[in-house]
Amino acid sequence: MTHVVIFNINTEFKDIIEYLESVTGKFNSLLFVTSHALFQNEINHLRKGIKTPIKFKNFGDYNSTEELLDIDFKAYDRSKHFLDYHSLYINTFKRNLLLEKNQFIFKNIEIGYPNAMYTVFCNKFDPNNLGISHLFWKDKAQIIDSNSIKQIVISKIRNILNFGFTGLLFYYLKAIGFALKPRTFHSIQYNNSTWDFPSLYRIKLATKAVKTSKGIPFFRSISSKNKLCVGLHTSGELLNAHPLIPKHKIHIIGDAYRPSNYPPYLFALLFKGVKYVPKYHTDRTFFSNNGIELLEPKPSFLQKDNLFKNVIAIKNSSVSTVILSINHTGDWTALLSRSDTDILINSFVRISQKFVSTEFIIRLHPTMDGIKAEGVSSKTRINNFIQKLNHPNLSVSDATMEEDWARGDVFISEYSLSVIDAINKGKIGIFYNLTKRVSFVDDLLEKGINYYTQEDAIIKKIETLIST
Repeated sequence: MTHVVIFNINTEFKDIIEYLESVTGKFNSLLFVTSHALFQNEINHLRKGIKTPIKFKNFGDYNSTEELLDIDFKAYDRSKHFLDYHSLYINTFKRNLLLEKNQFIFKNIEIGYPNAMYTVFCNKFDPNNLGISHLFWKDKAQIIDSNSIKQIVISKIRNILNFGFTGLLFYYLKAIGFALKPRTFHSIQYNNSTWDFPSLYRIKLATKAVKTSKGIPFFRSISSKNKLCVGLHTSGELLNAHPLIPKHKIHIIGDAYRPSNYPPYLFALLFKGVKYVPKYHTDRTFFSNNGIELLEPKPSFLQKDNLFKNVIAIKNSSVSTVILSINHTGDWTALLSRSDTDILINSFVRISQKFVSTEFIIRLHPTMDGIKAEGVSSKTRINNFIQKLNHPNLSVSDATMEEDWARGDVFISEYSLSVIDAINKGKIGIFYNLTKRVSFVDDLLEKGINYYTQEDAIIKKIETLIST
C-alpha cells in the first residue's frame, strides 16, 4: 500500500520522519505531495532519514487551466454573499478555494493511487496553511498538527472570528476600529479638491506640494469633500472600514501589474464601487472589464507610468549579471501554487551552471515571507539552499531594487512588475513560465517581449546574449 504524505514548508522534517517510524509496516511505498516544490537538499535529507522508497510531487504538478479556473468560480460562488465585507470575503474565498483545489488534487492522486492511505500535516486555520485545506482533508486523512496547545486554541478562535455570522460581527467591530483610528494624512490640492492619502507607499508623485496632518481618522476625512486615496497594495485597511466608509468615497491608485486575463474574483470584484486610477493599459482592461469605475485621465500630481512601447532589440555591449525576480505567490487563484516559485529557482540554478563566468542573482519578493504568502521561513529556506550549493556565480540579493536594476543586465521572471520596470530602464527582460498553465504576460506579447516555457530555449537565449 502507498502512503501519501501531504505537507508544506512549515512542517519539520523530523516530525515527518518520527511519524513514519511510528507506523512502519503499514505501507510499502511513499508519495510525498507538497504545496511547495522541494529543493534537492531537502529531497536528500528525507531520503536519508526514511528507508522506504519515496516519490515526490507538488501541487503545481496538477495543473489544468480550465479546471483551475472553474475552481476559482466555484470558490467565488460560495463566497460572494460576503463581497461587501473585504477581509471576511477574502478569508471565505480563500478557504473555499483551498477546499476545491485540494479536492482536485486528491482526485488526481486517486487516479494513480486508488487505495492509498493519507496523512496531512497542517493546522486548523486554512488561511495559514500555505495551500493545504484542513477543511477538506479532516475527513479523509490522518491530520498531524504539530502546533502547541496554545497555537491550536488560537487556530480555533481564528476560525470562529473569521468566518460565518460571528465573522460578520467581528468584521463590523474591526471596521469601526479602522474608521476611528487616528492616522497621518498626506494631502494634495488638485482640481479644487483635497486628495487625502493615509499612506504614500508605492505612490509616485509628480509634485512636492504635500501637506501632512496627524491624528485624523478615516471617518472624519469623509465628512468633508476630500477624496480618500490609497495605493492598491495598501488599500486593505481602507476597504476594511466599509460600509462605515462608503466605497464611492475611495480612490485607489494602481501600483501593480495586473494582466487583463487574471481571474477577477479577488483582485477586481472586491473593488466594485471604488474609483480606480489605472497604471497601465493592462490593468485598465482588467478592471474595466470587471465593472470597476476608472478615474481618467490620471491626475497630474501623479507620475505617468509609461509601459515600454516595444522591447529594445539591441542588447547591451556586455552581459555579466543575470537576475531572477521572484513573483509573490498566495491563495489568490487556483492557477497559482507555491511550487511556482521553487521550480523557477530550481531551473535558474541549473541554468547558472551553464554559464559559470556570468553572475546569477536571485531577488526574493519582499513580502514572500508573510504567514499567508509563502510562509515565514520561505526566505531563510531559499538562502540556505543557495548557500549549501556554494556555486561561486550564484547568490541571493540583499540589495535594494534600485541597486539590482543598476547592476543587472538581464532580468528574468514569470510576470514580475520589476522586470517590466527593468525593460523601461533599457535592460533586457525575459519572461519565463514553467507552470504549463495560462501565461500572465499575454498582454505584452505584441510588444515583442522575450517569452519562454522551456529551459533549453532560455539557455539558448542567454547563450546568444552572452556570446554576441
